[in-house]
Amino acid sequence: MKVLRPHQREAVGAVLRALEFPARSTVPERGLRTQVIMATGTGKTLVATHSAEELRAGRVLVLVPSLDLLAQTEAAWREGGRTGPMVGVSSLRGEEVSFPNTTDVGELVDWVRPFDKVTVFATYASLGLGTLERAHKAGLPGWDLIVVDEAHRCSGRIGKPWAVVHDNTRIPSLRRLYMTATPRLWQLDGDSEQGAPGELVASMEDDPEGPFGARCFTLTLSEAIDRGICAPYQVVCVDITDTQLQAAQLLGAAGRSDEVRGARLAALQTALVKASAEEGFRRTLVFHHVVKEAEAFAAAFPMWPRSCMPPTLSCTRRRSGPTGCAAITSRTTGGGFLRSSRPGSPRMARSWRRGSWGR
Repeated sequence: MKVLRPHQREAVGAVLRALEFPARSTVPERGLRTQVIMATGTGKTLVATHSAEELRAGRVLVLVPSLDLLAQTEAAWREGGRTGPMVGVSSLRGEEVSFPNTTDVGELVDWVRPFDKVTVFATYASLGLGTLERAHKAGLPGWDLIVVDEAHRCSGRIGKPWAVVHDNTRIPSLRRLYMTATPRLWQLDGDSEQGAPGELVASMEDDPEGPFGARCFTLTLSEAIDRGICAPYQVVCVDITDTQLQAAQLLGAAGRSDEVRGARLAALQTALVKASAEEGFRRTLVFHHVVKEAEAFAAAFPMWPRSCMPPTLSCTRRRSGPTGCAAITSRTTGGGFLRSSRPGSPRMARSWRRGSWGR
């Protein structure tokens, strides 16, 4: 198995203390459950994989929020050292996935029941569709461990379809491990029709009697930065000062003309180049709502005239992908301001440092 870093070893140790059954103890009706709160990029998946192995959990159910994450998470568990058969509960087929997947209840039961050690990956959607619940009624054995990734997504009103994950009578398991970087706390409004006023419903409180259980390990982003686990970062905000472009932005995405979309893109590119020169950015990942905007951003960036570029900044590579992001690798050697008469010049967009976060 992959060797754990010190903070990951701490997390696995905390999980073991929270989820191991003492000798000659009885299993609580709702099973054991705990939360692990770890900043993004600190290795939650590896912690989950090692926890499952060290708990000697044979049948493990891993829940993720999307199909993309389902295939990615299975690969991460394999790489992390998990052995044995792996099965997916999803519509993925063929080249989309490297391990068997099904949405048929009978097939799922037949695939899983013969094995003492098996890992099943499913999305929250399969909970809403009732696939897993029907499979248990059809003879699917209970789980030794359920790992709920991005667990904040199954917080909120208990009446939602995903809430079945908290119900041990419908999805039986000896243990539940809820993992997230961003725990969410909820409270119903006083005039809500569901629940009593002030009632906490599927809230990620640090409560041993709550649906998520007590928190056994917490590693915040600020602590991860202090310990050298995560890189420190700053927030650079873009302020569009051109009144015509501001007015066009208010029309929303559907009401924008090609000219307005082009001006907005130029403004964002201007702000990126300017901020890169001022802040010394070396690599930049730019996220967009839609893939075509990411492709346009990446394709147009190298076409900027050299006169528009600070002498200390040169674009050496660009790429775009299906995830809706554009990556630009730049080389910077100092400061400098962008001067340009193009649409989207500094009069249309300016950037400034907001401050250091994570402290």
